Amino acid sequence: MPNRKFRIFDSDALKNIHQRVFFSIVIFTIFYSLIFFQIFNIMIFSKYFNGELLKKNIQIKQTENRGEIFDRNGVLLASTIKSYSLFADPKKIKEIDNL
Repeated sequence: MPNRKFRIFDSDALKNIHQRVFFSIVIFTIFYSLIFFQIFNIMIFSKYFNGELLKKNIQIKQTENRGEIFDRNGVLLASTIKSYSLFADPKKIKEIDNL
């Protein structure tokens, strides 16, 4: 058996592998760039993340009353009771020392 040295670095197969790897890298780069651009576009330029529409989404009004719940003997188990809740945003309180 003769002593043969394989020259992998000069072969067409290695060039083909390099081309495939380069093509894959280009495709993934384009794909992730498009995803990044879409996320950037939504976060910065979209009307859903800016201004009045965002403020409208924060406010929730509940006007419907729930029905009353009775057991099998007709005894009232649960009912709607009107109540008020108070909330203070700590970031918007200006004079904490006076509380």
